[in-house]
Amino acid sequence: EYDPDDYFGENRRYDHPIEYSVLLQPQDDTVEPMDELWPPKNISLCVRYPPEYPDVLPTVSLAHDMNYFEFSERASRALLDAVKGSMEGESGMPCVMGAVHAAREFFEG
Repeated sequence: EYDPDDYFGENRRYDHPIEYSVLLQPQDDTVEPMDELWPPKNISLCVRYPPEYPDVLPTVSLAHDMNYFEFSERASRALLDAVKGSMEGESGMPCVMGAVHAAREFFEG
């Protein structure tokens, strides 16, 4: 019998799509955004899990309200390429934290 409060049971069901966003921030509170490549405003990594996860990678995108001069399309593509490259290296395993770390490394050089 299905129990929605049983988080450990093999019969646990999830309603898809499962999606959320992670605010990307420097790990070190003393780092100023201009000290490294961090953009001037907030940027989040949006994650959407397919029902087949972790056998199929989640879809990732970026959410921010910066204009082209604050965070260019080229920078956006480069960041997503770094994140997706990290995720592909962890295919078949949970990979979202690796993606977040790859994004931080992108900004921190």
